[in-house]
Amino acid sequence: MNQTRTPQDLSGIIEQTFTLIGSTIARNAVIASLFLALPIILVTITANEFFSFALQMQETGAEDSEGVERLMTFAGSLAPFIIASLLLSLGSLITEVACLQVAAGELNGEPIGYSAAIARTFDGRWLRGLGAELLKMLILAGGFVILGVIAAIFGAFSEGSEGGTGFAVPIILIMFILIIVGVYAAVRWNFSLAAASIENLPPVEALGRTWSLMDGMWWRTAGILLLAGIALQFVTTIISMPFTFGSMFDVYKEFYSVLGAASGKVDPSVFAQLQAQMGTGIGVGIGLTTLVRVTITPAYTAVMFFDLIAREVPPKVIQPFDVEPNSGPTE
Repeated sequence: MNQTRTPQDLSGIIEQTFTLIGSTIARNAVIASLFLALPIILVTITANEFFSFALQMQETGAEDSEGVERLMTFAGSLAPFIIASLLLSLGSLITEVACLQVAAGELNGEPIGYSAAIARTFDGRWLRGLGAELLKMLILAGGFVILGVIAAIFGAFSEGSEGGTGFAVPIILIMFILIIVGVYAAVRWNFSLAAASIENLPPVEALGRTWSLMDGMWWRTAGILLLAGIALQFVTTIISMPFTFGSMFDVYKEFYSVLGAASGKVDPSVFAQLQAQMGTGIGVGIGLTTLVRVTITPAYTAVMFFDLIAREVPPKVIQPFDVEPNSGPTE
């Protein structure tokens, strides 16, 4: 059933977020394992191969390839890692959409299992969420492209002007203004994925929805998001550091052994060989960071999104789920 929601203060948001994390973490972990296990493995393998190939290119130097050919070879070795990273990003988005369904169910008093959340995700919500995120990125990236064009125009004028240095001030001012506008827009569109996922809105409507929800709420929301980001980074570091360090323990051990034997002077070739072994640790670190982020972020995102809805005049009611509340296990 739908619940009449009331606006929360900061302590209420924190308490509700921790409660929601506790009640959804098991289902979110199952969802994350389904969609992220393979991408994480691929990122780890391709990162390791890329670092190994980079060492091979460094050792061969310019003997086997020159110029454009060498650059193409390097790009070819990097491509699998980029593709694996894109698959990880897509898996992360699908996971977040599914986890948002779980969180919304809890907040609406209609707990659903991970199977129902996944079913709702693939009824088109992940595509709407992907469209909203891509549209947001294109708009924000377009602002930086405009910045580059303007800076290039001012730069061209300054080269042919005796007082060319005077153009530095307007360029810096334009950069500052665009950065401020970019941050402002990014915060106002922060809940676009939640709007597309929870309210099942098309990309353009999702951006418009989260923009309107932020009326008069920008500073408050930005402050809470900053605190949440710091807390999430701390938790992610605490959880992932032992695994990342463990996967690179042999590399660190060998490095300090070589460093001690060489009295602090390490042969660059030896250092490069050690660096080539870091791919696995980097892949593990990326994977675990992503895993923690997508299982925790939906909780405070949903709580803050519902809080913004409760502050609407008049508040909008989230419609009941169109699936059986108890479909699929909730633990």
